[in-house]
Amino acid sequence: MNKCFIAAATLFLMTTCLFSGCDYITGAAIESGGPVPAPTPVPRNEPLEPEPCGILDATGVSVRSGVAITFHGCATLADGTELQTQLYADKVPAAWWPADKFFQVHNGIWEVTVPLSGLSEDETGLYVGSEIIFSFRIWQKDNPTVMAQYMFDLMGPPPAPEH
Repeated sequence: MNKCFIAAATLFLMTTCLFSGCDYITGAAIESGGPVPAPTPVPRNEPLEPEPCGILDATGVSVRSGVAITFHGCATLADGTELQTQLYADKVPAAWWPADKFFQVHNGIWEVTVPLSGLSEDETGLYVGSEIIFSFRIWQKDNPTVMAQYMFDLMGPPPAPEH
């Protein structure tokens, strides 16, 4: 059998296995000229390791127009630790944001949900196509040195190129 074909087949199988989530055990070297057994996929049984969490991390945001805005993250702070927040719109504190409300860490995670009902999109700037750059900051109550920040915008995808 042609050595190039064997190498190409091995590379194909290794690439296929790489993208389908398995490891490889290969046989004899091609240079020996002897028989080369086909690679044997070995399923991965170990779970994927989660990303490590810092003292306080902000990891995402969800905006449901007219309903709520939700930020979430993780923390290695003790359960019940109180957190303060502020949302900035173009570096200015958002007037509608409840900066005096506290949130807590539970089982290493935190979530901040603020209702948007009764607020217009013009008041919040939370609509697709808005050119406002938002910055969410969260910190440990009475300890602003333990802080995380999450920046986002709602500009939407860039326009398609014209042909």
